[in-house]
Amino acid sequence: MFKMLKGLMQGEHPVVLVLSGTERLSAITGLDPQVSRRFTKIRPKPLAFGVDNARIKALVQGYAGKAGLDVALDDDVMNRLIYGSRYRFGRCVVCILEAIECALMDDADALSVQHFEDAWAQREGCGVDDNVFSAVEWQAIELADEGEEVEMRTILRTKAKRKKVS
Repeated sequence: MFKMLKGLMQGEHPVVLVLSGTERLSAITGLDPQVSRRFTKIRPKPLAFGVDNARIKALVQGYAGKAGLDVALDDDVMNRLIYGSRYRFGRCVVCILEAIECALMDDADALSVQHFEDAWAQREGCGVDDNVFSAVEWQAIELADEGEEVEMRTILRTKAKRKKVS
């Protein structure tokens, strides 16, 4: 992966990369002084209820507008989005994009809480009671830091696919 990143940043048409998400990416980019120098590492503050709601809502409206969708969401959904994203901006953006994808797959005219619920269920593999967008006591849902869990699921799926192909 490191060689691929470095290769993208060199040559006749170098690419500017935006990487988000894990401490591992920061460690990888720090392996080579040239690559490290080319990256600007930004660590946004954790999102906060009330403080970031308007900005997150504007982001949702902007992305939904680009997709041709109206938005039918209130501050409660923004709070659930912040919580479900584990207060991380990058995860919040991913959740928004996945919800928009669900809305587009449904041929919906507007992005609604149901689309966030569907996207969350797909990503987290959970039932209605454990879904931050549908549960009544959504703040009582314990959210594991999914980094290692998702990585393990991906590794296991990849190994299973390889066995089927072999």
